[in-house]
Amino acid sequence: MPSRRAVLALTTGVVAALGGCQRLPAVEPPEPRGSNGGRGRGDAPSVALEPQRTDAEATYVPSNHSVRYPATESGGEVDSYEYVSFERWSRVEAASIAARAVRDRLERRFDDRHLISAGIGDVGDETLGVSVGYRVETNEAGDVVDRPGVSVSALLAAVPRTVTATVQLAENTATHDVPVLVFWGSVVPLAERTTE
Repeated sequence: MPSRRAVLALTTGVVAALGGCQRLPAVEPPEPRGSNGGRGRGDAPSVALEPQRTDAEATYVPSNHSVRYPATESGGEVDSYEYVSFERWSRVEAASIAARAVRDRLERRFDDRHLISAGIGDVGDETLGVSVGYRVETNEAGDVVDRPGVSVSALLAAVPRTVTATVQLAENTATHDVPVLVFWGSVVPLAERTTE
């Protein structure tokens, strides 16, 4: 299971990549302007995954229905372990599996995924889900300098609204419906910024 630090690093990376994108109601923009977001509209309402045994280094602790997992590593060796409830662990694992399924789906659908990312993160109301980022790069004048080779509409149509993921550890199984949100926005990359 990813450590809290790994989840925070991934979430921070997705947030940084989106450069301040905000969640707004789903709309059908001809081109991304400002920051927007919406639920996937994929042809299937959900993608169900087979139960997956996850994280060979995670250990189920039956006495308190928790999971022991490596929290920190150094030089390839585990320095410390932490414990988390099986429920919380299964939600993080399900989100991780769902993000992998969304990335796989995008790889099958689109040859050019430049400036499109997918990872786990908070998708609202402290819900862990899959965040799909669509980034358009502009210069300071607002002129587009780079954009994905896929339209926002095509991306929304390809991404499912939900991924149903089942995880298993020891004899414990949990199934979670993981929401998938697409965020789009424009950013000015550092290379395009001018200094006075």
